[in-house]
Amino acid sequence: MDKFYLGFSISSFQTEGNYNNQDWYYFIKNGKLPEIDNACNLWERYLDIIPILIDLNANAFRFSIDWARIYPSKNKIDYSSMKRYLEFTDKLIKNNIEPFITLWHYVNPLWFYNLGGWENKENIECFIDYSYFIIDTFSKLGVKYFISFNEPWVYIFSSYVFGKWPPFKKVNSIEDLKNAIVILDNIFYANKELYKITKEFNVYLIYTESLSLLKLPFNFLLKDIISSNIHLLFPKEVDFYGINYYGIFKDIKDIYERKPSFSVSILNNILKNLDKPIFITENGVNTEDEFLRVRIIKRYLNYFVKNRKKYNIKGYFIWSLMDNYEWDFGYNAKFGILNRNLSKKDSYYEIKEIYRKLNQKLNISK
Repeated sequence: MDKFYLGFSISSFQTEGNYNNQDWYYFIKNGKLPEIDNACNLWERYLDIIPILIDLNANAFRFSIDWARIYPSKNKIDYSSMKRYLEFTDKLIKNNIEPFITLWHYVNPLWFYNLGGWENKENIECFIDYSYFIIDTFSKLGVKYFISFNEPWVYIFSSYVFGKWPPFKKVNSIEDLKNAIVILDNIFYANKELYKITKEFNVYLIYTESLSLLKLPFNFLLKDIISSNIHLLFPKEVDFYGINYYGIFKDIKDIYERKPSFSVSILNNILKNLDKPIFITENGVNTEDEFLRVRIIKRYLNYFVKNRKKYNIKGYFIWSLMDNYEWDFGYNAKFGILNRNLSKKDSYYEIKEIYRKLNQKLNISK
């Protein structure tokens, strides 16, 4: 029987702390974003989450590498930081927890930003060099799954259309719109080069995008547009589609769906148009109501498991393992089944039992 992965997702900048060489940190210190403090201090506590994942019956864990840590400057590698990531990854593998490594999750090294970031095609080789180094090194350790980009469309709209994320640029002209398109072209180009690298090292490439929607009067039209043009959201050069799905947003600050059945009807329309295997790389709920968190996660998880063969779904990841720095929300969003200090919420125990039963049902050995 094919293995079905059950896991959790996090990203480095949102959880690690103990570093200040990223574009996001620069704008935090300039007062344009909520204060991050030391996030979840995960840089000092990575090994502490291994027994937590084991206890949760997880057989997969998605995390990101902080590009700025590995390359503190354009032509310098920090091998001590690399060693810490490698030690954590090795522990995951030895405990039968499959690592899924994200190479880019919104955040750029400050030096890359100062060179023009994703707007400048000449900079793309920097990201390709970094990615080659990561894929080469971690594939030798036994990592099989690499995620090239997390939600580029969300990044472009947030950073270059609405201007609420770094570098805080808004579309005010046709030239601004053209610039946003150039960024997507550059990301697609980089992904294409990464795909070649993954084939060289005989590993898999995943590209993730958000398929969540705002609940607007015309969302039925938006649903039809997305489902019929799904391949415009993803590059061709991928082994798996990574789907981040949170349902239908009531509004930007209310990132959960009160009527999951309506969201499921949209999922059917979207998933049926995907022609490659799928990972649900993020699914969760922003709430302090632990009963609601479990109810919604369970409903979506049951849907994905039930339809895993129909839509070729290979795994499911809850966002997030712990509460963390949620971008322009700061610490006002609560997605975790752990608190920032890694203490357990009530939902922890129910999710643990749900994963245990699913492991037995699907005949998965951890």
